[in-house]
Amino acid sequence: MSRSGPTPFGYRRKGDQLTSDPTDSEIRRKIFELFVSLQRQKAVADELGKLGFKTKSGSDFSSQMVGRILKDDLVLGRDANVE
Repeated sequence: MSRSGPTPFGYRRKGDQLTSDPTDSEIRRKIFELFVSLQRQKAVADELGKLGFKTKSGSDFSSQMVGRILKDDLVLGRDANVE
């Protein structure tokens, strides 16, 4: 199965397959850890900023981006096209 569209945060494209990006995957794990304790997307985005984490484009994380990462099909186990 091929996953089209933008590459999800925490992954890289290798042909039509997605592979884990070690650096971004660490940030992705941090987002989940923070959400468990803070329970709010905005609080997670704010804390990521305080810790110095940035998006792939160098921007601060928004609460919307945190929400998209938390709800990503890959995380929920709905996409088996990842190595």
